[in-house]
Amino acid sequence: MAESKTKNKIKDLIEKIKSIKHIEIIIGVIAVALMIVIFAGVGNKQTSSGETNNETLSEEEVTSISVSELEEKLAAVLSDINGVGKSSVLITAKSTGEKITANTVTTNTSTSQSGSGNVTSTTSSTESPIIVNNSGKSEPYVIKELMPEILGVIVVAEGADSAVTRLAIMRAVQAVLQVSASSVEIYPMK
Repeated sequence: MAESKTKNKIKDLIEKIKSIKHIEIIIGVIAVALMIVIFAGVGNKQTSSGETNNETLSEEEVTSISVSELEEKLAAVLSDINGVGKSSVLITAKSTGEKITANTVTTNTSTSQSGSGNVTSTTSSTESPIIVNNSGKSEPYVIKELMPEILGVIVVAEGADSAVTRLAIMRAVQAVLQVSASSVEIYPMK
């Protein structure tokens, strides 16, 4: 008997939830809020040696730092290839990178009925970025950051006189940067 009362209470609760207008939107907003809380906690973990103060850097400066770091890493890896020796790398990019932010979409639907019985429904959507608090600063939540499109690469290396070494450099640059061979120039170091 107690079991049937519990089942009836659960059925009543489900019916009440179903009767709430726009319950899907409410559940969606709650789910998005939970995801933000979870991802914000994961994204804020930093090591003490890796902390940087990017608050004063513009987006172009942050991207140029990324490209210069990529140049340094690529030069270091190329120098480790047999026969290459000391090397330096210059990468040119078409534009700055792009940051894709998480957005919430609010949809409003209004229905009106004219005197002649015609029903008119109007739907409007508003998209706004999800804002998170990061170290006391409110900013949009970035879900993906795209690197800029690479236009060309110049590599200057000590061992670039050898055709075998030039081929190894070319293949390494193409593998790392996903660029065509026509976008890469390799020169011997003086």
